[in-house]
Amino acid sequence: MSPPSLRSIAASAETLANAADTDATEVAAVEDALPDAANVLSRIPTRPRFARTPLGQMLVESGVLSPADKLRTLSLQSRVQARLGHILLSQGLIDKAQLYATIARQFDTDVADFATTPPDIRLMETIGVARCLSQGILPWQRRAGRVLIATARPEEFAEHESELETLFGPIRMVITSELDIHQAVLTEHPNVLSDRAENRVPDAESCRAWANPTLLYVMAALFAALIVSAVLVPTATLLVLIGWAVLTLVSNSTLKLTAVARQILDARAAPSDDVPPHN
Repeated sequence: MSPPSLRSIAASAETLANAADTDATEVAAVEDALPDAANVLSRIPTRPRFARTPLGQMLVESGVLSPADKLRTLSLQSRVQARLGHILLSQGLIDKAQLYATIARQFDTDVADFATTPPDIRLMETIGVARCLSQGILPWQRRAGRVLIATARPEEFAEHESELETLFGPIRMVITSELDIHQAVLTEHPNVLSDRAENRVPDAESCRAWANPTLLYVMAALFAALIVSAVLVPTATLLVLIGWAVLTLVSNSTLKLTAVARQILDARAAPSDDVPPHN
């Protein structure tokens, strides 16, 4: 076999160089496309890692609710904006035990039984009665190194979980109803709701201060003077009372007319940009 000529060697070298340049160009193009591909992938929505089965579907699968009742209830829910479980209870389609047992299975937990084991009042007072009522949660019992937190709103429990762990350490969610939470709170603090209602209005806007003895004495003196004047000068007393009634009616009517006029003036003075478009 004859040795290759210089011309053939040079041609082979040129071919290899061109192939190397082509490979390098393709690699660079791929590298440039990688960030764009990563951006596209990052915009693809991902499913929740643990998707829960809807409550209505679970009730139908367990035979507690018929598919027709489920459809009717969902249609009603879209109009009244209430929880599915509350609608089912109000319609008498399921009972309370069936509902909360299914919710417990939905969230892979248990149902709190306050009748058998009452809540620990010390745990309740740690977060306060007001928070128990407003957020629908109630620290129930400490078991196996964890505090069981009963909630009537399991879908919102994650919002409070970190703060509750800071207060109690390891915790576990269990299921209960709003009514059971209210009854448990009232059992331990029977006057809490009446106290909150009585003190809800600020002192400056409340009539709580009217109960002081001085004001009562003044009112009693004015009432006694009215009786005496009605006996001694009945005609003059009647005219005074009629005049007071007329003055009160005129004052109320003037106040209402002033409020209406102010509303009209404010509406005319409002900029046109604040008027929502009619779509």
